[in-house]
Order: sequence, then structure tokens, then C-alpha cells
Amino acid sequence: MRLIEKTDGFSVQAISGTRAVMLAMNARKNALDGFLGFGVGIKPAVGDAIRWLNGFKCFQ
Repeated sequence: MRLIEKTDGFSVQAISGTRAVMLAMNARKNALDGFLGFGVGIKPAVGDAIRWLNGFKCFQ
């Protein structure tokens, strides 16, 4: 399965296999002002809470 999402100078492409998901991320330079990092979460259905996965990535 492949999915691409684009918004506000950011784009993410997700490619899923049987055991893993690969994420490719792009951002325009002007979209990175104040960007401190990112996290990945799972949201099973509309209205459900996001369950954040371990391994947040923070930048200095």
C-alpha cells in the first residue's frame, strides 16, 4: 500500500509491506522555521485518540 500526503510545504510518502512501513519525508526550507522534530502515531478511526509510538525525533 502506498500513500502520499502534502500540506504547508511538507510531504510524507508511506509505503507499507507485510511487516514494516517506510516513511519518506520532504520539507521546503521556509517550512522548517521553528520545526523542532516529529513523532509518529496511530489513529485507528475518526474520533479515536492518537497512540504515539516510541522514538520521537527532536532536533537542536
